[in-house]
Amino acid sequence: PTATGGNELAMNDNVPLRVMVFNILRGGDRLDPATGDFFPDGKRSAKSLEAVIAAIALAKPDIVGLEEAEGNSGAIADRLGWHCSSRTQIISRYPLIDPPGGDGAYVFAELSPGKIVAVANAHPPSDPYGPYLVRDGAGLAEVLANEAATRMPAVQRQLAVLPALAAAGIPVFLTGDFNTPSHLDWTDAVSERRPQLRHAVPWPVSKATEAAGLRDSFREAHPDPIGVPGFTWSPGGPECDPDEVHDRIDWVLVSGPAVTVASEILG
Repeated sequence: PTATGGNELAMNDNVPLRVMVFNILRGGDRLDPATGDFFPDGKRSAKSLEAVIAAIALAKPDIVGLEEAEGNSGAIADRLGWHCSSRTQIISRYPLIDPPGGDGAYVFAELSPGKIVAVANAHPPSDPYGPYLVRDGAGLAEVLANEAATRMPAVQRQLAVLPALAAAGIPVFLTGDFNTPSHLDWTDAVSERRPQLRHAVPWPVSKATEAAGLRDSFREAHPDPIGVPGFTWSPGGPECDPDEVHDRIDWVLVSGPAVTVASEILG
């Protein structure tokens, strides 16, 4: 599993908050620890799920956006003694509030009485995967059309509501395995060093989140995509493509009165 975490954000009265995104892969309990391959459908491993829980405990986050939890977000939260929003796959050591009108697009985490942050989680579809299209020779127009058709619809609810929360003075966090790179990473300078990145790409999801006022906490902490690429794909699992294009597809985005202090890839 890949985990992006350690984003310690100081906000309102300098309250520290560590926000993490963690793709636990098929529920976190379907990888055979002995073989490194996935179990057949229906078989699960309590040992693998315990490893996921241990990884979260070691990272010491306050809030985690889980990806591919597949019904296990509640079990993970229970083992940690945390709160859980199953429909957003967000778990938190702080109480979670599903606000009227939120409709699963976000929840509030109550850090203390009267002090809340908004947290949303996204997981757009993985296929067809844009970097593979670039690697295999697709033109820019085809790549952008694919992104518009596959991944952009999956973030529209968050983009529609999160800017207003930030404008109201609420710290906002959007976690996700976005299954797309960032335009901050696919620059001309990077493409000159990595032949599989044949040219710069203005990846639509990252451009849209940026336009909505959501800042990329990892690139705020590490502005050089050549020196610190921050790869989260591939995690080295059995689903890897033999001619892999490594990328940073798991993000913690921030908006409103939040300041990025640090951001790290764990594992």
